[in-house]
Amino acid sequence: MPPPPAPSLDALAADPGRVAALAPEAVPPLLAQLAALQSAITARLLGVASPEASPGRDPAEDRPLTVPEVALHLQVGKAYVYDLIRRGELGALRFGKYVRVPPAALREWEARHQEKALDRGAYRVYIPSVKGRSHERRRTPAHS
Repeated sequence: MPPPPAPSLDALAADPGRVAALAPEAVPPLLAQLAALQSAITARLLGVASPEASPGRDPAEDRPLTVPEVALHLQVGKAYVYDLIRRGELGALRFGKYVRVPPAALREWEARHQEKALDRGAYRVYIPSVKGRSHERRRTPAHS
């Protein structure tokens, strides 16, 4: 004969005396449910929205990013990301030796840099000296 089903948390809260009759294998799932409930109640007490409160929102989206993750996202080197943080251009959280970038700070940095056009100072106007005296203007990189 199969063991009787474990009582719910509601039933145990209504009659705590039933805990003594619980089968040992029924305890871990109840403790997991209780821990999840305690976390949700604590978050509510602190005014933090739980992931369940905002459907469709992935809690991993709000997880601070490591410098290598930001570098991979921006397709730049880690040293450049550290330089952005050091110059105060990219917001970061520091705790001990760890540096993390909040996703909101990365989105703000990207928004500020999407609006900028290519730097015109990086190019110079080149007028070739052709015997036909063409005054055609071509833009070439100013690397030389």
